[in-house]
Amino acid sequence: MTAPIPTIHRHDLPMPRTSYVHGIDGVVANVAVAMLKWSHDREARATLNHAEHSRRRQAWNSEQGREVAALRLTQRLGL
Repeated sequence: MTAPIPTIHRHDLPMPRTSYVHGIDGVVANVAVAMLKWSHDREARATLNHAEHSRRRQAWNSEQGREVAALRLTQRLGL
């Protein structure tokens, strides 16, 4: 003979048991939205046409050249 399984009701919990699951779902949703915004921003930053890429690369090369020239000058002067 089988005994009926009693249903356990816990009313002494500070919050309903389902609120934790909803809280985690909210966190997951917020993280997903943040990741989506980040990926869109990253894609917008990464999308450059050829002319803009060339201009930025030339400016970077020019800056690096100036830094190398300044370093060589200070080394020659012994500073």
